[in-house]
Amino acid sequence: MSITSHKFSYLILIFILLNGCAGQSPQTDNPLTQSVDDVITRLGINMPGQYSNFAQHRLDNKVPLLQLEINRQEIPGQFLVVQSSIQDSVPQRQFLWQFRRTPSAELQLTFAPILNGNTGQSCQLTLLPSNEGISGFTNQQECLLPNRENQPIGLLKEFLLNPDRIELGERIYNLESNTTLSDDTKLIFKRQLNYSGWAGKRYNHDQTNIDTESEWLLAQPFRLHNQGDSVELFDNADRSMGYRLELARIVYRADQPEVLRLAVVEVSSGRQIAYAWSSANSPRIGINLGWLQVGMEHLQDD
Repeated sequence: MSITSHKFSYLILIFILLNGCAGQSPQTDNPLTQSVDDVITRLGINMPGQYSNFAQHRLDNKVPLLQLEINRQEIPGQFLVVQSSIQDSVPQRQFLWQFRRTPSAELQLTFAPILNGNTGQSCQLTLLPSNEGISGFTNQQECLLPNRENQPIGLLKEFLLNPDRIELGERIYNLESNTTLSDDTKLIFKRQLNYSGWAGKRYNHDQTNIDTESEWLLAQPFRLHNQGDSVELFDNADRSMGYRLELARIVYRADQPEVLRLAVVEVSSGRQIAYAWSSANSPRIGINLGWLQVGMEHLQDD
């Protein structure tokens, strides 16, 4: 099974180069040690935030719509990871992820579920540079899952991590028969980036030659994230303006790159009135219909 970035790219390159240097010229102080510590430090800076598998769910609605929230803990290299269902169809799951440098200067991830406030049995894997970030997988013989029947059940779990995307894959084995016990699961989470927005609508947009500022109705300021978020527009008197905005990073076709799409939807009918698209990481996006104008800008504190 294989489930296989810009901020990690430099670190990964250093990781590879130093590994090569260490192999060619053994030293008492392994330079790779500093590289792994640097990766752990940057994980603490870049990884916290919220992620969603909206794009994956949109292409295959059999995959539940989930959100992943990652928060850095006080212990260096440790994160609380909460996976929750946006549609309340899947129970919430919580994990502790602990990154550390091993005595042999490898990057190790230890993960464990949190059950009723207690940390459960943990598993370990080694993470190595890959084309898309850092990745690794457990040995199912060593990652055992407790169960009521006390059966020998092992977990093959794969991780791919980069600043914009987290991919998680799972395969469960009966270790006695070496057979799988369920279908493989694969979740692809994309980072949620927040955008601030403004909008204005003419009072009587079916009339022509209306161009004075006094005849525009402005919406209350709003925010949207880029993973399938939506908001209904309200004016400063808390009256609905009759339209909803949707913002999402989506793929129209498998052979085309992902794009950022902003759509205007009529609340009463659910009908899409208009949409605009831009590059997936565009800092700005907007729509101008003459009678309705919308502008959105990426918040730089993300």
